[in-house]
Amino acid sequence: MRSYLYTPGPTALPEAARLAGAREMVHHNSPGYRACLGEVLDGLRQAFGCAGDVLALGCSGTGAMEAVVSSLVGPGDLAIAVRAGKFGERWADMCERHGATVVALDAPWGEVLAPERLDEALVGGPEGAVVFCTHAETSTGALQDVAALARVCLKHGALLVADAVGSLGADEFRFDDWGVDAAVGAAQKGLMGPPGLSFAAIGPHAWRRIEARPPRTYYWDLRLRRDRLAAQKLLCTPPVSLVVAMREALLEVRRVGLDRCLARARAAARAVRAGVAALGLDLFTRAPLTAGMTAVRVPAGLDAARLDAAGLDAAALVAHIAARYGVTFANGLGPTRATVLRIGHLGAFGPLDAVTAVAALELGLRDLGWAAAPAGRDAAGGATAAVLDEVRRWAAEEAGGAVAEEGGGAAAEEAGGAAAEANGASTASGASAASGASATSVARGASGDAR
Repeated sequence: MRSYLYTPGPTALPEAARLAGAREMVHHNSPGYRACLGEVLDGLRQAFGCAGDVLALGCSGTGAMEAVVSSLVGPGDLAIAVRAGKFGERWADMCERHGATVVALDAPWGEVLAPERLDEALVGGPEGAVVFCTHAETSTGALQDVAALARVCLKHGALLVADAVGSLGADEFRFDDWGVDAAVGAAQKGLMGPPGLSFAAIGPHAWRRIEARPPRTYYWDLRLRRDRLAAQKLLCTPPVSLVVAMREALLEVRRVGLDRCLARARAAARAVRAGVAALGLDLFTRAPLTAGMTAVRVPAGLDAARLDAAGLDAAALVAHIAARYGVTFANGLGPTRATVLRIGHLGAFGPLDAVTAVAALELGLRDLGWAAAPAGRDAAGGATAAVLDEVRRWAAEEAGGAVAEEGGGAAAEEAGGAAAEANGASTASGASAASGASATSVARGASGDAR
C-alpha cells in the first residue's frame, strides 16, 4: 500500500529534492557546496520577501525560534508574546526561560489577536519591547495579520518577531514591505524541503539590538553566524545533504514562481475545505485561515467499539486512517488533541491529493459508524464531487497561467472525471477494505508523491 503524507509538516518532497538528498557527500568548504548554499539563501530571501540577511541553521524551526529569542532578549527585557495556539505559547515559554519579563496577549485558540490589543499593551510601556507572534498558527489553522501588528510596533518603537514556519510558501509573507524585524521559517512545510533545516531573516533594527548586546550562546549566536558567513566561513559542519535537497525544492519554487505557488496553496485549501463542508464537518476556526492546512472538528457519534482501543478520539481516528488507507493526517495539539484532525495541504500537494485526502477522511469516519451528511446532499460521493468542482477550477487556473504543473491541468480534470465515477461506486459501499482501496487509488495520479 502506498502512503500519503498530509500533515502540517513534514510534507511530501518533490522528486528532485528527494534524489538530491541521496547524492554523494561533498565537503562543506568546497566551492560547489558554497555555491549551493548561496542559491539556497537567495531562494529564502525571495520566500521571506527580504532583501537583507537570511541565515540557515541545522535544526528544526524551534531551533531558529531559540536563536532569535536568545539573541534579542535576556534577563529583565520586556517580551510581549501573542498567544492564540500552541506555537504562540512556545514563544512565551522560550522568553521566560531566557529570563525575560513576559507579557502574554492571549486570544482563544482558533482566533487571532486584534491589533488594538497590542497597541494598548505598548502604550506607556518601557522602550525596547520585543513582540513575538505566529503568522500561521498550525495548531488551529488561523492566520494572524502580521502586517497590522508590524504597524503597531513601528508606532511604539517596538521590534516585531514573526514565526513564519507554517506560512512560508503557502501564505503571502512580506518581511521588508510589512516592516517585520525578525522572522523564522523551516524547510519541512510550504517550502517542500526535508526536516532539519530552519531559517532566520533579520532586519536592520534587530541587528542593531543584537550588536549592542553581549552574546549569551555559541550555537545560537546569529551575529557570529552572519560574520562567519560574510568571511566565507561556516560556524560548524552543516547538514550538507539537507541543504542540497533544499536547493532543489527552492529551484522548483523559482521555476513555478512564488506567486503561482501561493495560488496553488489557496486552490488546495479551497478543494480540501469544499470536501470537508460537503461531509457536513465543521472547521475548528472561523478566523482568517492559512492556506497551508485545515483543522477539522471530529464529529460526535463515532463507535469506539470498532477499534482495538480503550477510547476513541482524534488521535485514534488518525491512526486508523493511516493504518487502513495509508493516508497520514495529524490530530490536534494541546487542548484540541482529542477533538481536532489537521489536514496539511502544503508544498508538493496536487489536485488529486485533495481528492485522496477527503476520500480517506470520509472512509475512515464511515468505518467508525459515522453516517451524517448535510441536508439535500448525497451521502455517498457528495464530498468527492465537491472536491472535484474545485479541482476543475484549479485546473482552469493552471491552464490560464504561465506555468503548467506536470499531472495538473487537463490531466487533472480528466482524472477528476474518472474519480467521480469511481467514487460513486466505492463510497456507496460503505467501509469495506475493498471500497477503501478503490476510492483512494483512483485519486492517486500524477500528483501522488509530488506537499
